[in-house]
Amino acid sequence: MSTAFTDRSFIYAECSGGSYQADGTYSEGSVSTRTVTGTVQPMSFKECLAFSDGSRNSGYVKIYCNEKLSARERGESSGGFVKYGGEIYRLTSAQAYQNGVMSHWKYAACLVPEKEIPQAIAEAFA
Repeated sequence: MSTAFTDRSFIYAECSGGSYQADGTYSEGSVSTRTVTGTVQPMSFKECLAFSDGSRNSGYVKIYCNEKLSARERGESSGGFVKYGGEIYRLTSAQAYQNGVMSHWKYAACLVPEKEIPQAIAEAFA
């Protein structure tokens, strides 16, 4: 498959298998990391408005790659993370462009406040 992403890559981390214990505490699942061929780019202010319910938050990036990654589902705590510019972002939406010419995936990702980064993810990116 031909791609424009062959000379760029980023680190992707995904947490899976977390569960709640009988006493109500959450135990994080295992974390896997891998290098993904693709690109991470900041969103323009115009693009941010579509994802931020009208605020001008610039804590959004767009990600292009050839692999299907795990984006956060509504109401779920799952989903993948990328590190970009020293910050950690959670993938929040995915869109497939499977046109046969240059098939790829486009993701939107939101900046995760430092206090909300799962410990296992923070350790994986350390």
